[in-house]
Amino acid sequence: MQMQILDANYFFDQDDGPIVELYGATKDGISKPITVMGFKPYFYANVIPGKEQDTIDKLTHMGLDAELVKKFEPIGYQESPRNMVKVTANNPRDVRILRDRVMTVAGITAVYEADVLFKNRFLLDHGLGGMAWAEVPAGTYAMHGQ
Repeated sequence: MQMQILDANYFFDQDDGPIVELYGATKDGISKPITVMGFKPYFYANVIPGKEQDTIDKLTHMGLDAELVKKFEPIGYQESPRNMVKVTANNPRDVRILRDRVMTVAGITAVYEADVLFKNRFLLDHGLGGMAWAEVPAGTYAMHGQ
């Protein structure tokens, strides 16, 4: 189905997990929100080279979901991506608190992208924007009222 994205928001399910809600219209003029489940908020932490696994172990011990990824720092020019830790949260409301907790972990030197609003994070990660047409694969969404 093709849909022109007009807006996005999110709400929480019964387990306090975020559900993205896209508002838009199809080419046929159907205007109903589409819900997308399973997308979680995240941010990146810069880690001292050589301390990656130790840092991930510390974050995991704190109950956080952390994984090693290759990423360019958002500041300055770099020729290649570096190792960073991607920290995933269960709830968008927790990102600010988790960012502050992560900064206390030895080996972490900076935190990036923790201030990106959850709905904007979803749109950016999926290459979506306001008034843009998007192909929504069948079976990946639920339409309210149907």
